Amino acid sequence: MSGRNKADLVTTRIVSLTDNKEIRLDPRSGTCLIKIFSDAFTQGYFTLSDQGHMSVPDIASDNLEVNKTLNKYKNRKIYISKECSPNKKY
Repeated sequence: MSGRNKADLVTTRIVSLTDNKEIRLDPRSGTCLIKIFSDAFTQGYFTLSDQGHMSVPDIASDNLEVNKTLNKYKNRKIYISKECSPNKKY
């Protein structure tokens, strides 16, 4: 994902606002991802472990390009600073 800049990032909620409106003001109820990962995460195509690794099923999506992209990052750790990391209880 090198070569990207902050303008490419999209705020992504870990828990949807419709599922839990009480945490909507908690800045740690989400993270920033590039658009393709934000869309894939929101649609449930991958999850993040408590250690920050991407968990991707063998076939996550009907879209072959999405699967190809996600599989490149399967089991890889996403590095997030501790001060900006999502709350693990979400």
